Amino acid sequence: MRRLVLACLLGSCIPSTADDPDAAPPATADALPDLAPPPRVIRPADWAEPSHGKASAPNYQLVFPNRKVNRLDIVIAAADWQRMLDDLTSRLSAGTPLELVRGTPIYVPCEVTFETRRWTFVGIRFKGNSTLFFPFMEKKGKLPFRLDFDEFENDHPEIADQRFFGFKALSLGNNARDASLLRDKVGADLYRQAGVPTPRVAFYRVFVDFGRGSTYFGLYTVAEVPGRALIDAQLGGGGGNLYKADGPGARLATFDAASFEKKTNEAANDFTDVMRFMAALGSPRSDAPAWRARLEKTFDVDGFLRWLPVTTVAPNWDVYGAYPHNYFLYGDPASGGQLRWIQWDNNEAFKPEARAIKIDLASLPPNWPLLNHVATDPVYRATYVRHLRTFVETVFVPQMLRARLQAEHDLIAPHVIGPGGELPGYSLLPSTNAFTSAVRTMFTHVDEQSRMARQFLSAQ
Repeated sequence: MRRLVLACLLGSCIPSTADDPDAAPPATADALPDLAPPPRVIRPADWAEPSHGKASAPNYQLVFPNRKVNRLDIVIAAADWQRMLDDLTSRLSAGTPLELVRGTPIYVPCEVTFETRRWTFVGIRFKGNSTLFFPFMEKKGKLPFRLDFDEFENDHPEIADQRFFGFKALSLGNNARDASLLRDKVGADLYRQAGVPTPRVAFYRVFVDFGRGSTYFGLYTVAEVPGRALIDAQLGGGGGNLYKADGPGARLATFDAASFEKKTNEAANDFTDVMRFMAALGSPRSDAPAWRARLEKTFDVDGFLRWLPVTTVAPNWDVYGAYPHNYFLYGDPASGGQLRWIQWDNNEAFKPEARAIKIDLASLPPNWPLLNHVATDPVYRATYVRHLRTFVETVFVPQMLRARLQAEHDLIAPHVIGPGGELPGYSLLPSTNAFTSAVRTMFTHVDEQSRMARQFLSAQ
């Protein structure tokens, strides 16, 4: 025992065997087992850092071109495709009038090919609510998808941190209930032109092989999913909290953590920035300057007031003010965690519906506090009018917008109708004429909305 104590004092606690003749001799260096290095991860054959790696900067020009229609090929095993359909069927039967598809559909692995490169074990699932429910019930093949390029990295370490030219996820919209197929793309462009952070969108021909050979599912709009790429490109970067707002709490009347899904810093159960914002929004407004100061410390009000003119003029009715979803919030570290508004999902833009927020901000429903408080505050209302005037005079200009809509229509037409167009059983168009006439309807709508906006502004 004395020898053990001495050995420990000298820095080695290997006991001597002199006092215990039955003990095994101490291990020698040669007898110690080899500590093998961790197995080297072998990347897939098509792996290249610019196209697949996490460290590469997002290639916006390639993934989201303005004057080109890209092609995406997806291969899903027949059994996995059936699992997706079975899972979706169970979610439809449990849905509600507002949530037609209950919960989030399952991911299955797939293979994605773009130009000459492949991405393996990519996660694919169905996405959407009405845009998924109605086409599926009508037995149409053009269903909306979401791709997550490292969804299965735990099962397949060879694709750890896999990206698609810098993007972790992509959203594939099927343009259901939009015979023009233009609303999502052009709507996103208008928000960004107005200075509102909004994901990039581009047109893609999508081919899917689910065990029956490659089939043209149709022309999709592919959008970036808000994440670090968008934060870096449009919000100045930083490691702040990114939230997807969806649920009762997204009305911004009463805080509900479940209505703000964290997309960054997920491990930290911290919603302080959202709670501060909602507390300031709902605080007494009897002293208006003090209330505005409290609100602006927690929320980029000017950014919201840039969002509002696009929403009222285009208009876009599937947004805050009609439903509690379709926006993200980002807590900007550069401004002390001040939340910034991010627009999401524009397939219901350019639709003059009764539920749209009116240009004059009249007759707003009472359970949308951000809208109501902004509309009734004279300083914020004046800022809204100023941003509205700028938007109408520089972006929502009928001649310019009609030319853009016509150019986009001409770009996608060969992939929607005609010999290279969408296939029966997949296309969501009621007729060829519906596609060709939809853009003309949008022309009329743009003229009318511009006239109404200018009429309102002339009275200010």
